[in-house]
Formats: sequence, C-alpha cells, structure tokens
Amino acid sequence: MKYSVLYACNEAYSPFAGVSIHSLLSSNRDAEEIDIYLVTDEVSEKTLKKLQSEVGSFGAGRRLLVVDAAPYIREMQAGIIPMYRGSYTTNLRLFFEKFIQPDCERLLYLDCDIVLAGSLAGLFSANWGEAPAAVVQESIAGVYPYEIGFSAGDPYFNAGVFFIHVPNWKKQHCTERLFEMMNDPRHRYMNPDQDLLNILLKNRVHWLLPQYNLQPAHLAYSDRAYFRRYGKECYYSKEEIDFSRKNPVIYHTYRFCGQFPWHKNSVHPAREIWLKNKAESVFADHPPVPNKGAIFVVERALYRLLPRSVFLWIFSLAQRQQFRAAEKRMQKELRAKEKQG
Repeated sequence: MKYSVLYACNEAYSPFAGVSIHSLLSSNRDAEEIDIYLVTDEVSEKTLKKLQSEVGSFGAGRRLLVVDAAPYIREMQAGIIPMYRGSYTTNLRLFFEKFIQPDCERLLYLDCDIVLAGSLAGLFSANWGEAPAAVVQESIAGVYPYEIGFSAGDPYFNAGVFFIHVPNWKKQHCTERLFEMMNDPRHRYMNPDQDLLNILLKNRVHWLLPQYNLQPAHLAYSDRAYFRRYGKECYYSKEEIDFSRKNPVIYHTYRFCGQFPWHKNSVHPAREIWLKNKAESVFADHPPVPNKGAIFVVERALYRLLPRSVFLWIFSLAQRQQFRAAEKRMQKELRAKEKQG
C-alpha cells in the first residue's frame, strides 16, 4: 500500500515540516511506499536539500515530491481569496488535484505542527462509504460554530488533519464548490479554510477518533474539567478520548498558551514528543523560536499558577469573547464592501 501525504510550507515553517516528516517516516517504517507532496512557498534550495536528505535517509520507497506554490498563489491573488495571518499557505492544499499522481486515491493533508506517533495503516485501509473526507472534531470550538450558522447538534471538525478520498471528492465536485464559496465575499470567517470546509462538508464526512488528531486540550486538562467547560453534546465520549490518549497516532501541536512546542521555554503539553522527533531529524540544530506577545506571557503565567480547571474556565470565557469580536469585525467589513458595490 502507498501512503500519500501532503504538506504546505514557507521557509519559516520548513524546519517544522521537516520534523513532522521525520515523525511520519519514523512511525511508518513498514509502509511499502510513501509519497510526500510538499507545496513550497519560496523555500530555499538549501532547505529543500535538507528535506530531501531527511526523506532519503529512510531508504527506498520514500519520495519527496516538491511542488512550487507560485502559480497557485497567483491564482488566489487574481481572485478575492483572502490570506490567513498574512499568508496564502494554508489554502495551498486546496489545489491538490492539479499535482497529485494519477494513482493517488487517498491523500492525507497534515499541518506542519503535526507529530506522528503510530502507524497510518488503519487509516489508509478504512472504509468510508461515500464520504469525501475523514476528520476529527475540534476540541476547543466552544460556541464558535454557532457564529458560522451551525446548531448545537452540528459537529465541527479541525482541518489540520484532513484525509481526502480523492474519487469521492471529485465525484461530488468539492473543489469547484469550495472555490465558489471562497470567491464570494459573503463567506468570510475567522478560520477561513477550516470554516468553509466545515460548511461545505456538513453531514458528509467520516468521523475519526481523536487518536488521529490528538489536540492539546486532551493532553493538558482532565476529562472532568474539559467536559465541564465544553459540554458533551455531539462530541466524543470520555472512553473514546481516553483510548485515543493511550493509543495516539497523530498529535496536533497547534498553539497552546500562544506557543508551539518549538518556542523557547514552551509550556506546550506535546513539547517532549516534538523535541524528541526534532532531535532525531536533520533539523536538530534549529534554535528555539523566541516568544512574542505580552498577552501570551500573562496567559502562560496563569497556566503555571492556577489549577487547570480554573485556567480552562478563564480561557474559555476569553475565547468566547475573541470569537464574537472577530465575527463582529468581519461582518462590519462585509457591510462596508457591500456599500462600495
């Protein structure tokens, strides 16, 4: 069986993609073949050589297929597709049909902040039916899905691990529909690509256990504290979460208290496993990244000092205010654009 995996990065994120690629290859030594598609936004030749060296060190059947992002960025710039945090990188995965190999039927997209700890064999051999994608629910969505029109009974997924069944995706014209939405100024959200994917694929995805996208909340907090703040409706059971913690396949190390595991003096709950993979990779000498943002300094201090349940309560309240403020800001921008014609 061949595993096809997709990453997208710029020069700044390429070392973190490299650590993730190392963890992928290290955790799947028994795979017959692994094709790694890397969509690059101005990544240097020196860095690409290091990435090729990383992949090559795992022997035959492992390929790094480098894809230049430039034509896809120009295509986005020609339309009205927005950036996310000043970059088009997060949207590059949406062009996968233009560069994957003809025999690629299943494609696993991974954010650069992913660390793999187990085999992907079960994931790539599972039966999804007609679903175009397989996903894991977002652990800290809170009330945010309501802001984009979801109800209490609608699960919302995290798109940092996004497993695409290519024939089903094409058959259901997902790319065409997605780009229609992205070019519509009425569809502007706080998490642009993730929100649009959730809206497009509502009630049409295959749900995976959290072990395939194990997020910081379930490493940092007890289940009791977590469910007290976020509730249980349309979410995984305590048994499913506990099973996933004990049998992790994919860790998603997105920001926690403003930090990734690669930040200096990071409090990230997945810091140790990330550092272990970094030390084994060709990017072992990459220095820790300095922290920025005074608000995050306060947040980390509270995390260190307060009981976890109290900190989570404060965090969830602040998160709710952030979501609502962002939604109001985007709605104001939309009304201004509509007035301009």
